[in-house]
Amino acid sequence: MVKERAKYKLRDLTTQSKFGREEFELTPSLTGSANLWWYPIEGVQLRLGYNALTFFNTRYMKEPVGFNYGNIDPAYATKYFRLLHGFNAGIGFFF
Repeated sequence: MVKERAKYKLRDLTTQSKFGREEFELTPSLTGSANLWWYPIEGVQLRLGYNALTFFNTRYMKEPVGFNYGNIDPAYATKYFRLLHGFNAGIGFFF
């Protein structure tokens, strides 16, 4: 669900112009991770890994600032692939 909102208003709230639209689109996602686990001694656990999270068919605002006060219609576009990724590390102690 995409809620597209744009609004211009004066600081003293005497006048304003708004735009709003809702769109419903399917956004598939894939998640993956690879971890290495090591148990150097009993009761201690070490982890080092990589995580990746992908989204397909997401929306973004192409030009976030528009200057047409009379007809606010911001330019939205579709980004077909987004990737969020990173490394993780951890240590665990068990009693």
